[in-house]
This record gives sequence, C-alpha cells and structure tokens, in this order.
Amino acid sequence: MNYHLRNPTISFRLDSNFQAKLTIKGKEKNLSQHEIARWIIKSYLNGNLVEKKPDINIELQKARLEKLKLENKLLKMKVDFGENFQKPISLSGTRLISANVKQIQEDIQSPYDELNKRLKCPDCTRPFEWLNQSGFIDQIKEFSNHLKISHNRELNALEKDVIDNLQYEEIK
Repeated sequence: MNYHLRNPTISFRLDSNFQAKLTIKGKEKNLSQHEIARWIIKSYLNGNLVEKKPDINIELQKARLEKLKLENKLLKMKVDFGENFQKPISLSGTRLISANVKQIQEDIQSPYDELNKRLKCPDCTRPFEWLNQSGFIDQIKEFSNHLKISHNRELNALEKDVIDNLQYEEIK
C-alpha cells in the first residue's frame, strides 16, 4: 500500500467566513488552517463532537413567558371591559376570549400524575404505572417510546424536565 492510498487527499472549498474562523482558531492553538480543519473532521467522525441541541430550559421559559403574556392580555381585556361598561365580563364572555390561554395550558400539561404516582400520556391519557424500581425504569422508557411511536414526536421541554426530576417512590 502506498502513501496516497493510506492517506488520501480530501479537498473542498470554504466560505470566507469559515476560513476566517479557521484562521482565528489556528492562531489560538498555533496550528495552520489545514490542521484545524483536519482536527475538527477527525473529532466529528470519532464522535467527540456532538451536534448542538436546543436547551430544554430555554424552551420551557419561552412557553411560560408566552403563557404569561396571554394571561396578561386576558386580564387586560377583562379590566377594559369593566371600565367601559361598568360591570364585570360575563362567564361566557370569559370563556370566549380565554380560549387561547386554555390552549397553551393544555399544550404544556405535565405527564406526571402526582396523586396516583404514575405517568400519563398528555395526548391520549394512557397511564404508565409501576410496582417496583425496575418497573419504574421500564415505564419511563416505555413512555418515551410511546410518544415516538404512537404520536410521532419527541418529548417536549416540560416532559423531559419531569422525567429528569422524577424519582421512584413506594406506593403506600
């Protein structure tokens, strides 16, 4: 085997932005652009570099902020109605204007049923119950697989947060 077969040459073109970034990174580590690019590709192929995923806490904060904005808008509408007509808004009127707020609240419903100590699918209300520690671990996996297979979706921010903080408790 000759050198070119063992170590083939790979060439590609970069945008000027990427070339500038490689130059900056190379100066920081005293390496050339080629060596930095080779290091990045090797690290990625070896699995040392991972793709950036959205932060769960940021998604959860965005959902909470949106919910608060809608609740404030609803409260403002109620106050404006009271000021304009000198009487509180009727219950049926409240239901009509608060449909968006209720929709947001339903979207971020927790999958953990604290009263019965079980997980419940927020989409189809299927319960995931356990009797012991190993059943607890199996049901958490089953819950995430159920969402992927039955509902074609990943866990949302709230569901991930609940599962991360969930601990096994004996049912009395």
